[in-house]
Order: sequence, then C-alpha cells, then structure tokens
Amino acid sequence: VVDDGIPCEAPYNYDKTKINNSPEQIQFNQEQQDNSNGQNTGYTQGFNDGYQEATSNSISSNGSESYKEGYALGYNKGFKEGKEKIEAEKLQAANAGYAVGNIQDELLVPEEYVNNLSLKKSFEEGFNKAVYERVEAKKKEMNDLGFNDGRKDVHSPPIDIEEVYIKAYQEGYEKGQKELEEEYTNQGYEAAFTM
Repeated sequence: VVDDGIPCEAPYNYDKTKINNSPEQIQFNQEQQDNSNGQNTGYTQGFNDGYQEATSNSISSNGSESYKEGYALGYNKGFKEGKEKIEAEKLQAANAGYAVGNIQDELLVPEEYVNNLSLKKSFEEGFNKAVYERVEAKKKEMNDLGFNDGRKDVHSPPIDIEEVYIKAYQEGYEKGQKELEEEYTNQGYEAAFTM
C-alpha cells in the first residue's frame, strides 16, 4: 500500500453501506437484522392471534424503527394465515358435525374439537343443522302420509314414533279430511242441480 498523502474519501453520492465495516454498513446490517427479527416475532404473534380469532394488533412498542416495521409486516402476514387456518378448521368441524347429525340424535363432540371453543361451536352448529333437517324431512313425510290417509278416509297413525311426528301426521290427516269433505260437498252440490 502506497500512501501518497491524498485522503481517500468516497464520492458524495456513493452508497457507503457497500464499504466494509463503515459505520453506515454496520448500521445498515443492524437495521436488516432488526427487521428480520421483527418479522419473525410478528409473524408468530400474528399467526397465534389470527388462529385464536383475537383482534389484530400489529403495533410493537419494543425495538428500533426497523424492528417495528418488520414486526408489523410479519404480524399482518401471520394474522392472515392464522385466520385462514382457523376458518378452514371451522368448516371442517361443521362438516364433521353435519355428518354425525345425519346419523344420530345424541351430540358427542369429538376430542379434537372439545378444547377449541370456536371449533366446538362449529361442530355443534353443523350437527344441529343436520338434526333439524332430518327432523323436518321426517315431519314432512309424516304430514304427507297423514294427508294421503285423510284423503282416503283411513286413520292409521304410525306407532312407536316421537310425539312431534304424530302431531305432523295428525295435521296432515286433518288437512286431507277437510279436502275430502270439500270434494264430497262439491259433488253433492253438483248432483243436486244435475238430477
């Protein structure tokens, strides 16, 4: 190395973060590291908050400005992914509950959904929807059977079924009887004037 006495300074507009071990490069590297640490911490917290369906809070009171920027960026990404994960699991729980509700009346929440309130609730909602649909379909079937029996003037309600279905049969039967009565009344009325 030859020292000619002329100080070697970087030009005015030169990016000093490229000069090894310059204060600018050290500061730049520290900011990058802070940003990366903030993103990692923010992502973890955001994912947990999103999955737990907590209120989004991407603001960090700790660290440098670079850390806070990274934290906010990571938090928002993690929050979105956590929210998407819990929504997918809730849909899966509701579908599982619906499948169980189609085959049984007793609600037994599986172990995998018991510990998470929102998954348990989704399972129960799916189960209750299936049970409701099944009950309504059976009530309609009983109502139709009652209506047909009423039209034929044959009262034979099913035995060994729940009261709600007997009531539906009875309502259909009475409706069929009323329609049958109107039909015979109309026939009698017409017959009176055609004879």
